[in-house]
Parts: sequence; structure tokens; C-alpha cells
Amino acid sequence: MRRWSRMPNWSSNASRATDRPGRACAPPFPRRIFNICYRFTGNGTEAEDLSQDVFLRVYRTLGSYRSAHGGFATWVTSVTRNLLIDHYRRTKRDR
Repeated sequence: MRRWSRMPNWSSNASRATDRPGRACAPPFPRRIFNICYRFTGNGTEAEDLSQDVFLRVYRTLGSYRSAHGGFATWVTSVTRNLLIDHYRRTKRDR
């Protein structure tokens, strides 16, 4: 498994998504994000759906990432955590 610090190029590649869409849009840290989502939900299918939502949100909000405020992996983890909190609030009544 790759270490988080070895994959910082995704943030710079995603901004050039029109050049090489297939390669530039490869999601960062897929296993790590899935594991966080799975620990939160306890359901593999729901964790996959939430992981995909995380990757979409990361891609859409990539412009808000500032390297001066922390590493890319930390930012992706924060996006994941915030999405999971939002999911919990939305589905609170269903429990």
C-alpha cells in the first residue's frame, strides 16, 4: 500500500483534467477513504457510495485546497469526515 505522502500530484493533475481526463481524475487514497467510510457505516455498499461521493466532492472543491494549511491527504480526510457528518445528519431519522 502506498503511503499518503507519495501521492500529492493528484491535486495538480486534477486542475488539468481537460488534458488527460482518465489519468488526471484518478481518485487519491481510495482504500483509505473506503475504510473510513466503512468504519462509519458498517455497510460495504453504503461505504462504496459514500467513497464515490467523497471523490466527487474532492474533485469539485479542489480549488479550495491550500497547501500552506496542511497536506493534501489531511485535506482529503477532512472532506471525508465532513461528508460523513453530513450523511449522518441526513439519515438520523432513519435509525
